[in-house]
Amino acid sequence: FRVDVADNVFSRERGLSGRPALAPDAGMLFVFRLPWKYSFWMRGMKFPIDIILIRKGRIADILEDAQPPDGWSFLSLPRLKPRFAADMVLEVAAGAIREAGIKVGDRVVVK
Repeated sequence: FRVDVADNVFSRERGLSGRPALAPDAGMLFVFRLPWKYSFWMRGMKFPIDIILIRKGRIADILEDAQPPDGWSFLSLPRLKPRFAADMVLEVAAGAIREAGIKVGDRVVVK
């Protein structure tokens, strides 16, 4: 995947919000200093995504087909809460994980 990197508070908060779509080979890589169970929101999202949680260069968990919220307010915006800590999170277009055959335990290489 060719990704945009979100490695600071501003870029992580904005994420993929406001984009009309995401190409099948594109994504956003969230990079964190420490592994943690970071929660994610889909504020301003217009399309579903797959979420890949990465820890120490391996896929720790996968959330497929996360849907953008419909009719939300900021206070009631749902948060996606992972089961495992991650030091990176990759968001890609919904279906990309299945199409690429990605699974938990796979090695991740960031260039």
